[in-house]
Amino acid sequence: MRTHAGVWIDHRSAIVVILADGKSSTTTIASQTEKPSRTSGGSHQREPWAHQSVVAEDHRDREYRHALTRFYEAVGKAIARADDLYLIGSGEARKELLHYLKEHDRFTGRVRESKPAQEMTEAEMVAETRRFYHLPMQEAS
Repeated sequence: MRTHAGVWIDHRSAIVVILADGKSSTTTIASQTEKPSRTSGGSHQREPWAHQSVVAEDHRDREYRHALTRFYEAVGKAIARADDLYLIGSGEARKELLHYLKEHDRFTGRVRESKPAQEMTEAEMVAETRRFYHLPMQEAS
């Protein structure tokens, strides 16, 4: 039987739903990133020490990008055993994850669909993933 995965993602977290053998498992992955704040005034400030804030801003941007890469790696590990992938979420994070997956050969041909969506709860994501793969909802036990 095929293993299906659904991922809802934004820059703060990802909800990963794995459907295998008629059962679903859900994992929430926190990104541990915080978008860097911008300094006011830009790089042409009048103070002689203003260039230091520009260097610090560049460093914060690099750190943010590295943290996002680690986040996408964690999501990749969570969906590694899936045969099919369904990606939804905020525009930028979803597109960046899709780009990350395309860079790694083990995910080639696995993404069935990628589309924008508003924030979802775990239960909503499980229902959406089951709907996408045309699988019945699990009975409550």
